[in-house]
Amino acid sequence: MQHSDFQTGLDFYTAIGAWRCTDIGTRVVHAIPADVPNRTVLGGTPYPGGEVGVDEKDQRVASLRPQPVVFTGSQLLGRLTHEWQRPTHGHARA
Repeated sequence: MQHSDFQTGLDFYTAIGAWRCTDIGTRVVHAIPADVPNRTVLGGTPYPGGEVGVDEKDQRVASLRPQPVVFTGSQLLGRLTHEWQRPTHGHARA
C-alpha cells in the first residue's frame, strides 16, 4: 500500500494480523490491532496498549486483504509486537 491509501478507521493487514488506522502523519501511519476479541476497544482513544507507528517501509507490505506474507528481514514483527505489549499509564512491570 502507499501512504495515500490509508484513511482513519481503515482496516489493513500485515503478516502478523489485522490493524486499524487511527491517525495519519506526514510519513507515519498510526494503528492498533483490529483483530482483538473485545472490539469495543477500537472505538476511540485512549487505546489500551497504545498505538503503533507504521513507517513507509512497513506500509509497502500492508494490504487491504489478508494474505500470506513472507518476512525477509523486515523488523515490523518484532517492533509491532514489542510496542503493543509495552506497559501503559506509566506502570512498570516487575
